[in-house]
Amino acid sequence: MVAMEKAVTDSHDETQEELFYEEAPRSSVSEAVGVFIALLALCIVGYGGYVWLTPGMELGDILRREGLSPKDGVENLTSEQGKSVAIEDERCPQCGMYSLRSIAAVHASFADGSSGYFDGWGCVANWATEHSTTLADAKTRDIASADRDPQWIDAASAAYRYGTDKLSGSMAPFVASYATPGMAADDARRGGEVMDYPALLSELGIAASTNSMGAEITNDPAKLDTAGEMQMDGAMESMDHIGHDHAARDGADKGMPAADKDSSTVTASGSLYNKAGFSDSSCQYCGMFADKSLTHVVVRWQDGSYTQHDSFDCVFNLMADEARSIDAIQFTAYEVDNPGSHWLDASTAWFLYDTDTVKGSMPPYVAGFASRSDAENAQAGLGGQLLDYNGLAAMWQQ
Repeated sequence: MVAMEKAVTDSHDETQEELFYEEAPRSSVSEAVGVFIALLALCIVGYGGYVWLTPGMELGDILRREGLSPKDGVENLTSEQGKSVAIEDERCPQCGMYSLRSIAAVHASFADGSSGYFDGWGCVANWATEHSTTLADAKTRDIASADRDPQWIDAASAAYRYGTDKLSGSMAPFVASYATPGMAADDARRGGEVMDYPALLSELGIAASTNSMGAEITNDPAKLDTAGEMQMDGAMESMDHIGHDHAARDGADKGMPAADKDSSTVTASGSLYNKAGFSDSSCQYCGMFADKSLTHVVVRWQDGSYTQHDSFDCVFNLMADEARSIDAIQFTAYEVDNPGSHWLDASTAWFLYDTDTVKGSMPPYVAGFASRSDAENAQAGLGGQLLDYNGLAAMWQQ
């Protein structure tokens, strides 16, 4: 009897196992094709999302994009002297800024054989003008990728927005570059006027060689200088001496009529600049050539150290970043025809804040004057807000 009950129980367990076990069905060919199509659709949707979120970007634009390059700052550039220079530390030969930290950087080659990395098209134009040369070839950074993985595109085939809002690391006039006209047209949030390459050169006053309108592009930024290593030894040597004719300032101050003198005027021999004895001309905050600015500022800090700057923006940013206190501050008066001729005591001077561009300086642009009347007389042409020194300093405390 017990044996019979055991047999019944075993039979019942086997039946239960058969009920709970079911072999997984095999996928048919049609089902496998369906899975593949679903995955493909997912990729297309993701790609479409990227295109949709990128102003002016179309699928064809992505497939046609040229000028791809590795991330800046990892390759090395070897100069004629055999010195290895980190690309990210490249200085703009015109203003001294770190050119490849600009999202609007340009690599320009000129007819006289010179070439180099500039922080923006404004510096390219100024270099061409000051050296009486024409533009032979240029590559520019695509603004759409500048803040992620910067790509170099051929300047002649690119589209532009001229006079945009401020572009990080660049100098006015701000110019944003795009791989296609559609991308430029759709990026209206940046402001500025949409134009092509010939129109940009015309706006900037740059003369171009005929071969610059269709140059072959290279993908490697380290090779961009092979067409002509920068013939700018003299320009870069200006980092080691001061470009202003500071020796002439003594004569200029001594020969200045008494009626033009003001309580804010400082003799060259008694200027902070003369006392500091700087070994080079670079701004200690942004790296630009401070002596090329129409607002060259020198500060003596409470700890007794001296710094020089191309703008008041750099002064007050350095003060905030390093928690410094100013002991004395002087700057060169705004004089287009005779830049750097007169040093002024900032504490008793008058200023036009947020003016139109001040050559060699950084925004917000500030033009300084010995007296209120001088500032008021210049305001019609320069624009900007009339402020004394306390009012000017308060602008960076808002």
